[in-house]
Amino acid sequence: MVSNWNSNSSEFDFTDSELLKIDASCVEIENELDRGGQGVVFKGKYNISDDRKENVVIKKYANSKNTMELLFYNKFKNENDMLVDFYGFFYDKANNLNIVLQEVPGVNLGRYLETKEIPDQEKYYIIMKICDFVIWLKENKFAHRDLKPENIMVITNNVKSSISLKILDFGVSKCNDTNFSSFGAKFTINYMAPELFEEEENSMLDLMELHRIRGSNKVDVWSIGCLLSFMMSGINPWNSPGKKLNGFQIQTNILAGLTFPIPPNINEEAKRIINLCTMNEPSKRINIDSLRQLVGELYNGNSIMEFELQMSNYA
Repeated sequence: MVSNWNSNSSEFDFTDSELLKIDASCVEIENELDRGGQGVVFKGKYNISDDRKENVVIKKYANSKNTMELLFYNKFKNENDMLVDFYGFFYDKANNLNIVLQEVPGVNLGRYLETKEIPDQEKYYIIMKICDFVIWLKENKFAHRDLKPENIMVITNNVKSSISLKILDFGVSKCNDTNFSSFGAKFTINYMAPELFEEEENSMLDLMELHRIRGSNKVDVWSIGCLLSFMMSGINPWNSPGKKLNGFQIQTNILAGLTFPIPPNINEEAKRIINLCTMNEPSKRINIDSLRQLVGELYNGNSIMEFELQMSNYA
């Protein structure tokens, strides 16, 4: 059973999600791992039964209205290998929402890139797998909206000399069929698409159209372009060697309509893909299926210079 969307409002039917409630006394919170604008993340253990205890991550939300991640996992648990296992949720004595998730035995993408020199082909493989996940989200009418290195876990299989990915943090994700999204959503500005900066009261767009483009996978395409730029250059998006912009400066540049700055130490084919991902106007941005196709060509060792000309429509 899954929760039911009410597309005519910003509400959710929680009836079925009550099935996923777990006993708070079965969860042992150990130490703090991280904290951000939406809450705190802890390491802990979940006593599933008398003889089974799992290592878990507990996400404690500062505001009980931040339910999008709970609703996402309730709807899609066990449906994609790139999702972590979802054990359930509980409310603590302070009425804070706590979500209990699988502890992933890996490192985030940023730290993975620091561990060794990664060949371009492996970087393309990682981007390709992220594209596959976003395509799956699109098929299920969802957008992640916060793809960044910290939300992508890389798991290394030393026996098979391979890697796999897990995508984390659906706290600001959005369903295309509803206006519902997390209360007080906070995005990561270096990877944030221009349309997410647009305020409702100042927008030239109809409110429903604004909600549509904010929940489109074109938002994730922008973030993927930023990820590729970071992976190929080692430089955070909107920064340059020796110059780091703060959030206000980045926002000012985006609202002024400046084009995304692609670092010079990136090969021409990767630059072309980044440019297609980071068009300021969402309708001109490459769609996720075409992006997957182009990155797949690079992964297979092919040039996209001629291949790109054969693609009549990106958007």
